[in-house]
Amino acid sequence: MKSIPIASVATLATDSNGQDCIYVINEALWFGSTMENTLISSNQVRAFDVQLWDNPCDTNHDTYIHNTTSDHILPMEMDGIICFAETRAPTIDEINSLPTVHLTSSAPWRPKRYLSTPSRGGPRTSPAKSFLC
Repeated sequence: MKSIPIASVATLATDSNGQDCIYVINEALWFGSTMENTLISSNQVRAFDVQLWDNPCDTNHDTYIHNTTSDHILPMEMDGIICFAETRAPTIDEINSLPTVHLTSSAPWRPKRYLSTPSRGGPRTSPAKSFLC
């Protein structure tokens, strides 16, 4: 998949308070208009210290994404095993006027950096394999 460009992308979604916001995903796979959904790596989001709760079996959290440097919480829904938020492409006016929330770092995403040798009882962090749409 070396031919898929990497880009910083913006998507518009409504936060948990009903406010439209621009959510920015840096270092995203760019499929342009060939793909209906935006994909985001849950590991990439978590590596930026953004809270991502995508486990529908977790009774302590609803499913959402929250960059704690902002007041905007992006609620998510489940469709089978797919965790998603309703989004759409923003207009230029919306990009210039709505609150912006970064979900990933602008630094180059290097998932192999997060690989570690599993230790007895210790966690193993792996490259981004789980994607939200």
